Amino acid sequence: MKDAHFSRTRPSTSPPLCTPMSHRMIMDASCDTEEECEYFMIEEIVHITPELLRTELEDLRNVDWTSIWSGPPHPGTPDVQRWCDRYGWKALTTEFDLDVQTRHGNKLDLQSNGFWHPVVSVVADLWRAISALPETKEEVVSLGVASWENYLAQGTGVFGEPSWLRHSGSKDYPRAPYDGLWSRPRSSQDNPYRLACWDLRNPYDDSPIILLEQSVSLRTWQAAGGAGSSARISFNAPRKLTRG
Repeated sequence: MKDAHFSRTRPSTSPPLCTPMSHRMIMDASCDTEEECEYFMIEEIVHITPELLRTELEDLRNVDWTSIWSGPPHPGTPDVQRWCDRYGWKALTTEFDLDVQTRHGNKLDLQSNGFWHPVVSVVADLWRAISALPETKEEVVSLGVASWENYLAQGTGVFGEPSWLRHSGSKDYPRAPYDGLWSRPRSSQDNPYRLACWDLRNPYDDSPIILLEQSVSLRTWQAAGGAGSSARISFNAPRKLTRG
């Protein structure tokens, strides 16, 4: 793998009410022609920059989590947008789960397993990189680790040091407080590849369990084919929630 590379920005093709993404094509600087450079390409998609994530985290730190977990009003009524207005959100999709646009233009997915409520987690995709080339596997993983570390620094700036940090090769991986919150990697190539947890649970409110995760696609570890890695952050209910 060559160390030197340059980047070229591709204009975002996102519609106005979606997360403002940036696309970057990372190419090998030793290639001689445009066509040759395209062959050595990694596509990097930044959904939310680390700096903008910090702004979002500062907003989310102050929301009424009890109301979030209870979920929005029934879809198809003006009450949904009124509920979103409490947090400065704009309702986007209202099928199965509610997706919202924040006041900073980023997208949050209020996951409810397709039942609208209760909301069990609030998820934001942060970053991903993909490539079709076996030669880029190592670089895609390294880009993912570096991006995850940048997001980790911003999360630490808002919530303090994480309750714990682990990678997929860790032997002392914590058990989740309830089923489905996270999985324990079975090998050093399993997901989550990197995981940071801020456990904000306390006796006084319904503060979330925050997970910052880097994942690596299965094909990355195979000899043939390309590579992929992604990062996301989720705000999870402090206990197992079921439909009432």
